[in-house]
Amino acid sequence: EIAKKTILSAKEYIDLAAEHPDTKESAKTLYYKGEIYVAIADLADRKADSDLSAMVTDAFLQQAVESIKKAHDDKKWSSDAGEASYRARFSLDKQANGKYKADKFSDAARLYQWQEAFASAVGVIDSAAIYLVLLVLNNLVISLQQQSVSPERQNLAIEELQHTLMHQVHTAKLVTTLNQKQL
Repeated sequence: EIAKKTILSAKEYIDLAAEHPDTKESAKTLYYKGEIYVAIADLADRKADSDLSAMVTDAFLQQAVESIKKAHDDKKWSSDAGEASYRARFSLDKQANGKYKADKFSDAARLYQWQEAFASAVGVIDSAAIYLVLLVLNNLVISLQQQSVSPERQNLAIEELQHTLMHQVHTAKLVTTLNQKQL
């Protein structure tokens, strides 16, 4: 309960800083915003807290990714943002593995996708996360087939798998191109 109270207080203050005209573009502010948002996602999972879990939407995680990416673009904060990305990926990997083991393939795939997004934010291609997204979505399709789910639902899962694959390929190409330009 103390951890929850502390992290929510930190979020309140970092959100104020992220909205203030003097600090909203600061790499320091963005770095801490990303760190705090990831800490909320991690705590929500570790404590199975429904209030915190409700906060951790795709839009919420996207704010964390964008904040870490912008902090990474600042040379002074680049290393810290890279470490924050690593910590986020580690946390998301643990969460996704738990979902996968519980046969919650859709949830696992979503978390692996976010793991890859945090990697891309700092110019890293996380091939393991890409592979795991595809593996989990493939298992989802197989699971749906075994459960005699309607062909329409199976087709939706297959379309999601195809869309995800194309997104991952596009992301990998983009990161490779950006890395080549920096060389």
